[in-house]
Amino acid sequence: MQVNSEQWYVRWFLWNCRIMDRFLNWDQHQTRAQRAVERGTDLCTFFRTILLGTLITLLNLSLWIYIVGVFFVVPFLLFNITTLAMTIGFAVAVIAGALAVVVVVVATPEAVKWAARKTRAAVEAAPEKAPTFLQVCYQYLVGIKQRFCPTITIRSKNHD
Repeated sequence: MQVNSEQWYVRWFLWNCRIMDRFLNWDQHQTRAQRAVERGTDLCTFFRTILLGTLITLLNLSLWIYIVGVFFVVPFLLFNITTLAMTIGFAVAVIAGALAVVVVVVATPEAVKWAARKTRAAVEAAPEKAPTFLQVCYQYLVGIKQRFCPTITIRSKNHD
C-alpha cells in the first residue's frame, strides 16, 4: 500500500515518529520518520506509533498544564491578587516578547517553504489518488483479522 506524505494522517504519523524519537531514543542517528520514509513500515507499527505518540504528547501537555496551574493559579488563591498580578503580568510580558522574537526568527523560513510547497502542490495535478484515512483504517482492521500487517511505503508528492 502506498500513502502520500502530504495526507494528514501520514503527517500525523511522521510527527508522532519525531515525538517518540524525542522522548524515547534521542541518541540515535536515524530517526523513525527517516526509516519509515526510506524503507517503509507496516500498518500495525503505523497505528501503534500514532497511538503512542499521541499519548506521549497528551501526557506531556498535562504535565505542562499542571505546572502552569501550580505557578499561576494556586498563588492567586493563596496570596494578594494585586501583587501577584503585577509580578506575573511582567513575567508573561517578558516571556511573550522573547517567544515572539524566537517564533519570527524560526518560523519565517518554514513559512516560506510551506508557501512554496503549497504553491507547487496547487500547480501540479496528482496522477493517482492516495488512499483515505478510512481506507487505511479498514486495511489495518483486515490485517489484524488476518494476523498480517501490510507494508506501507510513504511517497513524497513532490518527487513523483
